[in-house]
Amino acid sequence: TRDGSRALTAANDGRLTVWNAGMVEPLFDLEVPGENRRARQRGIDFSPDGTLAVTGGLDQTLRIWNAITGEPIGEPMPHRRAIDCAVFSPDGKIVASAGRDTSVRFWSVETQKEIAGPLQHPMPAGWVAFTPDGRGILTGCWDQKVRLWDARSYEPIGWPLNLDGVVHCISFSRDGRFFATSTSKGTVQIWDAKTLAPVGGEYQHAGDAMQVCFSPDGARLAVATCFDSIRVW
Repeated sequence: TRDGSRALTAANDGRLTVWNAGMVEPLFDLEVPGENRRARQRGIDFSPDGTLAVTGGLDQTLRIWNAITGEPIGEPMPHRRAIDCAVFSPDGKIVASAGRDTSVRFWSVETQKEIAGPLQHPMPAGWVAFTPDGRGILTGCWDQKVRLWDARSYEPIGWPLNLDGVVHCISFSRDGRFFATSTSKGTVQIWDAKTLAPVGGEYQHAGDAMQVCFSPDGARLAVATCFDSIRVW
Protein backbone atom coordinates (compact mmCIF):
# COMPACT_ATOMS: atom_id res chain seq x y z
CA THR A 1 0.00 0.00 0.00
CA ARG A 2 1.05 3.63 -0.46
CA ASP A 3 1.43 4.12 3.29
CA GLY A 4 3.69 1.06 3.60
CA SER A 5 1.45 -0.73 6.11
CA ARG A 6 0.63 -3.79 3.99
CA ALA A 7 2.13 -5.76 1.12
CA LEU A 8 0.67 -8.17 -1.44
CA THR A 9 2.70 -11.08 -2.80
CA ALA A 10 2.03 -13.57 -5.61
CA ALA A 11 3.79 -16.94 -5.40
CA ASN A 12 4.58 -19.30 -8.27
CA ASP A 13 2.01 -21.77 -6.92
CA GLY A 14 -0.78 -19.19 -7.31
CA ARG A 15 -0.96 -18.19 -3.65
CA LEU A 16 -1.86 -14.54 -3.03
CA THR A 17 -1.03 -13.22 0.43
CA VAL A 18 -1.65 -9.88 2.11
CA TRP A 19 1.01 -9.09 4.73
CA ASN A 20 1.48 -6.75 7.64
CA ALA A 21 4.53 -5.00 6.19
CA GLY A 22 5.75 -3.63 9.50
CA MET A 23 5.70 -6.97 11.33
CA VAL A 24 6.39 -9.03 8.15
CA GLU A 25 3.50 -11.32 9.11
CA PRO A 26 0.81 -12.77 6.80
CA LEU A 27 -2.69 -11.43 7.42
CA PHE A 28 -4.76 -13.54 5.00
CA ASP A 29 -4.79 -15.10 1.53
CA LEU A 30 -6.89 -14.00 -1.42
CA GLU A 31 -8.68 -17.18 -2.45
CA VAL A 32 -9.01 -17.63 -6.21
CA PRO A 33 -11.87 -20.12 -6.72
CA GLY A 34 -11.86 -23.55 -8.31
CA GLU A 35 -9.17 -25.01 -10.51
CA ASN A 36 -7.64 -21.56 -11.10
CA ARG A 37 -6.39 -21.31 -7.53
CA ARG A 38 -3.01 -22.71 -8.63
CA ALA A 39 -2.64 -20.35 -11.60
CA ARG A 40 0.20 -17.90 -11.11
CA GLN A 41 -0.97 -14.29 -10.72
CA ARG A 42 1.54 -12.01 -12.44
CA GLY A 43 -0.26 -8.67 -12.17
CA ILE A 44 -1.03 -7.36 -8.66
CA ASP A 45 -1.66 -3.87 -7.27
CA PHE A 46 -3.29 -2.00 -4.40
CA SER A 47 -5.68 0.88 -5.02
CA PRO A 48 -4.29 4.30 -4.07
CA ASP A 49 -6.21 4.31 -0.76
CA GLY A 50 -5.24 0.72 0.04
CA THR A 51 -8.80 -0.57 0.40
CA LEU A 52 -8.86 -2.62 -2.81
CA ALA A 53 -6.51 -4.96 -4.65
CA VAL A 54 -6.46 -6.21 -8.23
CA THR A 55 -4.93 -9.47 -9.49
CA GLY A 56 -4.56 -11.05 -12.91
CA GLY A 57 -2.51 -13.92 -14.22
CA LEU A 58 -2.16 -17.13 -16.16
CA ASP A 59 -5.84 -17.97 -15.67
CA GLN A 60 -6.62 -15.10 -18.09
CA THR A 61 -8.83 -13.43 -15.49
CA LEU A 62 -8.73 -10.08 -13.71
CA ARG A 63 -10.23 -9.84 -10.21
CA ILE A 64 -10.86 -7.02 -7.75
CA TRP A 65 -10.69 -7.73 -4.02
CA ASN A 66 -11.53 -6.03 -0.74
CA ALA A 67 -7.99 -5.59 0.57
CA ILE A 68 -9.20 -5.27 4.17
CA THR A 69 -11.28 -8.48 4.35
CA GLY A 70 -9.90 -10.51 1.43
CA GLU A 71 -13.34 -10.96 -0.15
CA PRO A 72 -13.76 -10.74 -3.96
CA ILE A 73 -15.70 -7.77 -5.32
CA GLY A 74 -18.04 -8.02 -8.30
CA GLU A 75 -17.49 -10.21 -11.33
CA PRO A 76 -14.20 -11.52 -12.77
CA MET A 77 -13.00 -9.74 -15.92
CA PRO A 78 -11.74 -12.05 -18.68
CA HIS A 79 -8.84 -11.65 -21.10
CA ARG A 80 -8.35 -13.92 -24.10
CA ARG A 81 -4.86 -14.92 -22.91
CA ALA A 82 -2.66 -14.60 -19.82
CA ILE A 83 -2.39 -11.26 -17.99
CA ASP A 84 1.10 -9.99 -17.14
CA CYS A 85 0.28 -6.65 -15.48
CA ALA A 86 -2.67 -5.02 -13.70
CA VAL A 87 -2.70 -1.54 -12.14
CA PHE A 88 -5.09 1.02 -10.69
CA SER A 89 -5.36 4.52 -12.09
CA PRO A 90 -4.19 7.31 -9.72
CA ASP A 91 -7.81 8.15 -8.80
CA GLY A 92 -8.61 4.47 -8.13
CA LYS A 93 -11.58 4.40 -10.52
CA ILE A 94 -10.04 2.43 -13.38
CA VAL A 95 -8.00 -0.75 -13.64
CA ALA A 96 -5.69 -1.28 -16.61
CA SER A 97 -4.53 -4.75 -17.63
CA ALA A 98 -1.82 -5.80 -20.08
CA GLY A 99 -2.04 -9.24 -21.64
CA ARG A 100 -0.53 -11.72 -24.02
CA ASP A 101 -3.49 -11.24 -26.36
CA THR A 102 -1.50 -8.12 -27.47
CA SER A 103 -3.97 -5.75 -25.79
CA VAL A 104 -4.11 -3.29 -22.91
CA ARG A 105 -7.65 -3.00 -21.56
CA PHE A 106 -9.38 -0.58 -19.19
CA TRP A 107 -12.08 -1.54 -16.69
CA SER A 108 -14.42 0.30 -14.35
CA VAL A 109 -13.65 -0.58 -10.73
CA GLU A 110 -17.29 0.08 -9.82
CA THR A 111 -18.95 -2.06 -12.50
CA GLN A 112 -16.11 -4.39 -13.61
CA LYS A 113 -17.05 -3.56 -17.22
CA GLU A 114 -14.58 -2.74 -19.97
CA ILE A 115 -14.80 1.01 -20.58
CA ALA A 116 -12.11 1.86 -23.15
CA GLY A 117 -9.58 0.46 -25.54
CA PRO A 118 -8.25 -2.00 -26.11
CA LEU A 119 -4.88 -0.50 -26.99
CA GLN A 120 -3.55 -2.94 -29.56
CA HIS A 121 0.12 -3.88 -29.85
CA PRO A 122 1.97 -5.94 -32.48
CA MET A 123 3.08 -8.47 -29.85
CA PRO A 124 2.06 -9.32 -26.26
CA ALA A 125 1.79 -6.29 -23.98
CA GLY A 126 3.82 -6.98 -20.86
CA TRP A 127 3.36 -3.81 -18.84
CA VAL A 128 1.11 -0.79 -18.35
CA ALA A 129 1.58 2.24 -16.08
CA PHE A 130 -0.39 5.43 -15.54
CA THR A 131 1.49 8.69 -15.19
CA PRO A 132 1.13 9.94 -11.59
CA ASP A 133 -1.12 12.80 -12.74
CA GLY A 134 -3.39 10.33 -14.57
CA ARG A 135 -3.12 12.13 -17.91
CA GLY A 136 -0.91 9.60 -19.67
CA ILE A 137 -0.39 5.87 -20.02
CA LEU A 138 2.84 4.04 -20.79
CA THR A 139 2.78 0.52 -22.21
CA GLY A 140 5.64 -1.93 -22.65
CA CYS A 141 5.57 -4.58 -25.36
CA TRP A 142 7.45 -7.71 -26.34
CA ASP A 143 8.48 -5.84 -29.51
CA GLN A 144 11.01 -3.97 -27.30
CA LYS A 145 9.15 -0.66 -27.43
CA VAL A 146 7.53 1.65 -24.88
CA ARG A 147 4.54 3.66 -26.08
CA LEU A 148 2.91 6.77 -24.60
CA TRP A 149 -0.88 7.20 -24.85
CA ASP A 150 -3.32 9.96 -23.93
CA ALA A 151 -5.42 8.73 -20.98
CA ARG A 152 -8.52 10.62 -22.15
CA SER A 153 -8.58 9.85 -25.88
CA TYR A 154 -6.54 6.61 -25.67
CA GLU A 155 -4.63 7.78 -28.75
CA PRO A 156 -0.86 7.35 -29.10
CA ILE A 157 1.40 10.34 -28.43
CA GLY A 158 4.61 10.68 -30.41
CA TRP A 159 6.88 7.83 -31.44
CA PRO A 160 7.66 4.68 -29.42
CA LEU A 161 10.85 4.44 -27.39
CA ASN A 162 13.16 1.70 -28.64
CA LEU A 163 14.70 -0.51 -25.96
CA ASP A 164 17.21 -3.36 -26.22
CA GLY A 165 14.92 -6.20 -25.11
CA VAL A 166 11.44 -7.26 -24.07
CA VAL A 167 10.01 -4.64 -21.71
CA HIS A 168 9.52 -6.20 -18.27
CA CYS A 169 8.64 -3.17 -16.14
CA ILE A 170 7.92 0.57 -16.20
CA SER A 171 7.97 2.53 -12.94
CA PHE A 172 7.48 6.24 -12.22
CA SER A 173 9.15 8.31 -9.55
CA ARG A 174 6.61 9.55 -7.01
CA ASP A 175 6.83 13.16 -8.25
CA GLY A 176 6.24 12.01 -11.85
CA ARG A 177 9.37 13.68 -13.23
CA PHE A 178 11.07 10.42 -14.24
CA PHE A 179 10.28 6.84 -15.13
CA ALA A 180 12.49 3.77 -15.32
CA THR A 181 12.33 0.82 -17.69
CA SER A 182 13.79 -2.68 -17.35
CA THR A 183 14.33 -5.27 -20.08
CA SER A 184 15.10 -8.90 -20.79
CA LYS A 185 18.68 -7.88 -21.60
CA GLY A 186 19.23 -6.78 -18.01
CA THR A 187 19.18 -3.08 -18.91
CA VAL A 188 17.59 -0.43 -16.71
CA GLN A 189 17.25 3.13 -18.04
CA ILE A 190 15.84 6.28 -16.44
CA TRP A 191 13.89 8.64 -18.68
CA ASP A 192 12.65 12.22 -18.40
CA ALA A 193 8.86 11.90 -18.27
CA LYS A 194 8.31 15.25 -20.02
CA THR A 195 10.80 15.01 -22.89
CA LEU A 196 11.06 11.19 -23.08
CA ALA A 197 14.85 11.59 -23.27
CA PRO A 198 17.17 9.17 -21.42
CA VAL A 199 18.67 10.48 -18.20
CA GLY A 200 22.23 9.36 -17.53
CA GLY A 201 23.66 6.01 -18.53
CA GLU A 202 22.21 2.53 -18.45
CA TYR A 203 22.30 0.25 -15.41
CA GLN A 204 23.38 -3.23 -16.51
CA HIS A 205 22.54 -6.53 -14.80
CA ALA A 206 23.30 -10.18 -15.47
CA GLY A 207 20.09 -11.77 -16.74
CA ASP A 208 16.64 -10.25 -17.05
CA ALA A 209 15.88 -7.11 -15.05
CA MET A 210 12.37 -8.11 -13.97
CA GLN A 211 11.14 -5.31 -11.71
CA VAL A 212 12.29 -1.77 -10.98
CA CYS A 213 11.03 0.86 -8.55
CA PHE A 214 12.08 4.25 -7.16
CA SER A 215 12.53 4.96 -3.48
CA PRO A 216 9.87 7.33 -2.03
CA ASP A 217 12.26 10.30 -2.28
CA GLY A 218 13.28 9.37 -5.83
CA ALA A 219 16.96 9.26 -4.96
CA ARG A 220 17.48 5.51 -5.35
CA LEU A 221 16.39 2.75 -7.67
CA ALA A 222 15.80 -0.90 -6.71
CA VAL A 223 16.06 -3.59 -9.38
CA ALA A 224 15.00 -7.24 -9.03
CA THR A 225 16.62 -9.70 -11.44
CA CYS A 226 15.79 -13.19 -12.63
CA PHE A 227 18.61 -14.56 -10.45
CA ASP A 228 16.72 -13.80 -7.20
CA SER A 229 18.84 -10.77 -6.44
CA ILE A 230 17.95 -7.13 -5.75
CA ARG A 231 20.35 -4.30 -6.47
CA VAL A 232 19.92 -0.74 -5.24
CA TRP A 233 21.42 2.13 -7.24
